[in-house]
Amino acid sequence: MALQLTMADAHRALVAAKSANARLANLREKGEAAAGALVRTAESAGTGYLLGLVNGAGVFKDSRIGPVPLELASAILFTGLRVLGLGGRHGEHLGNVGDASLACYTHILGISTGLAHWGSAKSSGSMGGDLADRLAQIAA
Repeated sequence: MALQLTMADAHRALVAAKSANARLANLREKGEAAAGALVRTAESAGTGYLLGLVNGAGVFKDSRIGPVPLELASAILFTGLRVLGLGGRHGEHLGNVGDASLACYTHILGISTGLAHWGSAKSSGSMGGDLADRLAQIAA
């Protein structure tokens, strides 16, 4: 029994191989996009956790670097590094940390403003008094 391969068979095999390669490239691209999203999420969550940890531990006096709140200083630093191009091909990661730092700052600022506008969380019982006092101190 002899194997006979026609030009039509070879053409179909080539078309199938090209199609499989295109599908694989598409899967790789989707995987890369998903990995990028996971990295952004991890950077943001990690930044928020680290800034909260530093604030909770009182590492910096009154959670400030000079007159600037720690979160705002971090946002300025990392965003500035990205804008100046000092991160090179990793500049996007610096921007992610800067954005997360800014979100932390505005979150604390929002809590402080809400407490000042609608009353102390200490009296409402929705938040522990120590935490409310600490947040007010950080945002001040």
